[in-house]
Amino acid sequence: MVNIENKDNNSKDIDLISLREASDISRYTPEYLNLLSRQGILRAKKIGRNWYTTKEWLAELIDHKVERARTIRNKKIEELDREAQAQKNLGKDEEAGINEIQNQQSNISILPESAEAKFNWSGLMASILATAIIIPFFAVGNYLLHKYDWKNYLLGKIQGVSNIRNYEPLKIYNENFEEGIVLGEETGTATGNEFAKSENYKLKQINLGGDIILASSFDNVPLQIEEIKSEPIISGSTNASKTNQKDKSDGSKILVSWKTNKLSISEISYFRNGSTESKSISEKSYGFNHSVILSELEEGASYVYQIKCKDRWGNEKASNYFGIITASKPVSVFDLISGAMNETFGWAIKK
Repeated sequence: MVNIENKDNNSKDIDLISLREASDISRYTPEYLNLLSRQGILRAKKIGRNWYTTKEWLAELIDHKVERARTIRNKKIEELDREAQAQKNLGKDEEAGINEIQNQQSNISILPESAEAKFNWSGLMASILATAIIIPFFAVGNYLLHKYDWKNYLLGKIQGVSNIRNYEPLKIYNENFEEGIVLGEETGTATGNEFAKSENYKLKQINLGGDIILASSFDNVPLQIEEIKSEPIISGSTNASKTNQKDKSDGSKILVSWKTNKLSISEISYFRNGSTESKSISEKSYGFNHSVILSELEEGASYVYQIKCKDRWGNEKASNYFGIITASKPVSVFDLISGAMNETFGWAIKK
């Protein structure tokens, strides 16, 4: 909580709370409250790069949202009532029309018996004539059905539709996407095709056609660490002396890579299994893809590492502990042959 002096209101103190504290009190996320603060919907003060509000201002926002939702609900109920009344009136009109037709039919005079019999004979002849016309169409259709191989034709069409899966989807890529360069409020005006790049991107105008403004799903998802991979780096050389000299100076190395679903900065801490001394490496920029090389490790030893990530809103996520065994020092083929010769014929050389 931040306490500042408000010179506009008789020098009274205002107890400001951060958006994260406001998120704990209300049901809104810090990202959504930040958006409302920048749009002026939530009364807040910007101190440095962060927004602060008060409990009274937060209560005003919640009351405004509740009243707006109640108004929208009442309008919906009124529209449903009008539609129900219109349907009811339409049903009455249709019923009146049916009664009128029945009354008109009841006034039609009954034909004589001979005329009725003649009408029935006419209907029978019409049925026979229609049957005689339809039968040839069925015969032609049956002939075409047996002449052409419709089964293979349809299977070919289905196969063509299934091949659509082999096409690669359209990729929206930007050269700065993997580097984690954030454009917007702190770094200037964003230009070009910056798809899903900045959480502080500013639009010149927004036309809203709905009733509620919601934060994007990308901002509301929790921070996750995914696709953690680690593999030893084996460096070799044709000259055995150079290889041994390099291994003594650099030691064994391990490449660790991982991904995050949001722009974040990461830190990896590692230590040898059974040792209390721990080392850590931190990133300097935000990004989605992360990788680091752990160098100067002992050969053939087991190490344990853990990854911690932090996004721009202060949300933190720590991974489980992972273990890996470093690679042994590479040995030249000539050294192996020489060693085997010494073990086999060493007794002759000594004599």
